Amino acid sequence: MIDKKILERHNTMTLTLENEIEMKCQILTLLEADGQEYLALLPEIRKDDGEVYLYGVTQVGDDELELHDILDKAELERALDAFDVWYESE
Repeated sequence: MIDKKILERHNTMTLTLENEIEMKCQILTLLEADGQEYLALLPEIRKDDGEVYLYGVTQVGDDELELHDILDKAELERALDAFDVWYESE
């Protein structure tokens, strides 16, 4: 389980994209689906398309988060469903 205090201290993350460009993102929320945890990230410099990034996340040490690409289609659907539930409740 991700320590919620980490998210309170780190409300942004910087992603390094495949083309080596760095993108600063706001952490929207921590999601849980079938025992897995995911972060929903919103780019700080964003287009008007409402693009949100979903990543698997694990805690490394006391104060670090490690993101994982969601490669499995079924897992991505579960993460998207969890995001939809969260979004509708906001």
